[in-house]
Amino acid sequence: MFSMATAGSLWPARAIVQAQTNNTVQDTTLARHEETLKKIDTLSDQLSEANKHMAVMETRFNDEVKHGARE
Repeated sequence: MFSMATAGSLWPARAIVQAQTNNTVQDTTLARHEETLKKIDTLSDQLSEANKHMAVMETRFNDEVKHGARE
């Protein structure tokens, strides 16, 4: 009877530990996903900035080609 009571009392403790472990894993996974999203945002911003510079360079190039063709 003593071992049954002990086993019965261990079950809730084991369930609590398992839930905490699951929460820790989920928290770690969520943190990694959030970090990945931040990296994606940063790369997206960098790409947008690069595209702006490329558009300016293309405009300048096209202007130089037009002026060169007129000469």
